[in-house]
Amino acid sequence: MVIGELLIDRVVVVLNKIDILPVKERGKLIEQKIVMIKKAFKKTKFGQQVDVIPMSACTGANSEENNNTGVQSLINCLMSKLTIPKRLQT
Repeated sequence: MVIGELLIDRVVVVLNKIDILPVKERGKLIEQKIVMIKKAFKKTKFGQQVDVIPMSACTGANSEENNNTGVQSLINCLMSKLTIPKRLQT
């Protein structure tokens, strides 16, 4: 995280492999991990406002549904963070 604080202004954390969590406990476990991650980032310049995207790269799912919403949530988050760099005119 120290190098990240020096080199980047924004960060997105992907909580991957949620498909291996027990289905009945998945939502609770994901929320616990998100709280832990945000607590760790609270001590950095990113603060608790860091985006945490739970998903399964294997199934493409997020914690609520077994469809591509996990991947789509990641894509939407990344698209919202992108900025067009200002280029020098030569």
